[in-house]
Amino acid sequence: MIATATLFALLPTAETAGELLTAAAIDATRLAVRLYPAADDATHLLGLVRAGRDPRATRWLRGMVLAIGLGALLGSGTMAVLAGAADMFGGLLELAVPFGLLVGAFLGGFSAAMAGTESACDEVRALATRLRRGDVLLQVTSADGAALRALRAACTARQLPTQQRD
Repeated sequence: MIATATLFALLPTAETAGELLTAAAIDATRLAVRLYPAADDATHLLGLVRAGRDPRATRWLRGMVLAIGLGALLGSGTMAVLAGAADMFGGLLELAVPFGLLVGAFLGGFSAAMAGTESACDEVRALATRLRRGDVLLQVTSADGAALRALRAACTARQLPTQQRD
């Protein structure tokens, strides 16, 4: 498996991305480039990244596990109350609670999958604190470490904030 890394940079305009790739003198065909729309503030940028559901810029597992766990807890509690108070499942808690646990876990996971549990990764969050109104987020993914180093050097020369995710 080839290890890929992702470089995130905040740019003042979308046109700056092309200038950076040219200044870094790298082969852009070997890069996966994504440019997010201009953001008004940090919250707006994080919302754009979340809505994009990009696996390199977001994480989703923590939210999914939490949704499944809370669904299981709510389902088992509900079935326990229904079994005790409404004599559902013949009042047998040993049937009602595991059933509620399984159904609740399924519904929690299903709901999370439909609504999305993505949140911006730590690198994007760190960049969001340095965002100025109208900045765009550039995301460049590549297995070529030299290309990313050259691009990062070009960003540093222009005093653009960057973060890298390996």
